[in-house]
Amino acid sequence: MENNRAQWGSKIGFILAAAGSAVGLGNIWKFPGKAFEGGGGAYILIYLAIVVLIGFPVMLSELTIGRAAQANAIDSFHKLGYRGFKWVGVTGVAVAFIVTSYYCHVGGWGLRYVVSYITEAQTVYADPLGYFYGLLGYNAATGETWFPLTALLFAAVFMAVNAFIIIKGVEGGIEKFNKVGMPALFIILIVLLARTITLDGAQVGFAYMLSCDWSKVGFNTFLSALGQAFFSLSLGMAIMITYGPSMRTSARTRRSSARWIRSWRSSPASSSCPRCLRRSAPRTSARAAASPSRPSRACSSTWRAARFSACCSICCSCSPR
Repeated sequence: MENNRAQWGSKIGFILAAAGSAVGLGNIWKFPGKAFEGGGGAYILIYLAIVVLIGFPVMLSELTIGRAAQANAIDSFHKLGYRGFKWVGVTGVAVAFIVTSYYCHVGGWGLRYVVSYITEAQTVYADPLGYFYGLLGYNAATGETWFPLTALLFAAVFMAVNAFIIIKGVEGGIEKFNKVGMPALFIILIVLLARTITLDGAQVGFAYMLSCDWSKVGFNTFLSALGQAFFSLSLGMAIMITYGPSMRTSARTRRSSARWIRSWRSSPASSSCPRCLRRSAPRTSARAAASPSRPSRACSSTWRAARFSACCSICCSCSPR
């Protein structure tokens, strides 16, 4: 079965898209406050340890699952495991939906402030907190509330831009935008860092962030760092599983898979997969399982990996039941 899924145009495009899903407002906005509450440098060390020991392995696992299954986040767990595992993919999609439901508003706030700093910067600087409350439809001085039409309009604009990029496809939309957006984000981060150094108390803040206050470290600190790591790397949101099928398969992988398929088909037991042989002829499958050249559980692992070659006609009828 030939894979007709859209693919990334280049490796750098995939790397930038993956980085774009990981680097965002969570690290810019929430991380400094969490680090302050968790003991400064102590929190950073715990966070980095969790990222290396847990975050990266989970991220690579999600990417591998999507690439091996060549399917969406829900069907990937079904194809590589059993039907009962579909709930794992459903949970990931539900988490992504929940995150999007509030992230679009945060993105709308960002767009609104871009316009505000261009058109009415003095008003924003005069009362920053009051301006933000006004954006949400609340007057802190009088307690008056109103419908936050402006915030909803900018959230709708933010969602419309994202929808347009997604509709354009993997290479023509997501990849093309990230090739411009990610370098722009890094430039903005450098500008923010330069501005931060010039603020009053910057030296004190840097000294605290680089020193370890272990007295503030507790169970909630580890839990907070774990949640921040998962949010930063976009884990458990079906993002990397969705990106996986769009990765290009090298010619070497296709040739290796094709050779493995041809050698297995030339064997006496090539009429069906080892999983089916195990049901129809237990003795034959037992001998096949003992043979190092024909693994007994290829149905959910080796055979699925062989689908990358796009030359196996058996895999399609080999799904676990």
